[in-house]
Amino acid sequence: MTYRALKGCAGKPPAPEWPNGARIAVQFALNVEEGAESCTLNGDNQSEAYLHEPSGRGARLGERDLTVESIYE
Repeated sequence: MTYRALKGCAGKPPAPEWPNGARIAVQFALNVEEGAESCTLNGDNQSEAYLHEPSGRGARLGERDLTVESIYE
């Protein structure tokens, strides 16, 4: 195994100085792809086949896939 000289704070965490003495930082991450999945209720000819967690499921042509629809609700 390769030796790695890991060096941490050793019980002395850094003391960052935020602008204007702020004590909290806020970050927003927006995901705008939701709603683009295929769904027969939206006029598509099949349910979503790739953008969901259950594996081994192909597209259901011409019928609803309630499992996939519930994931995207």
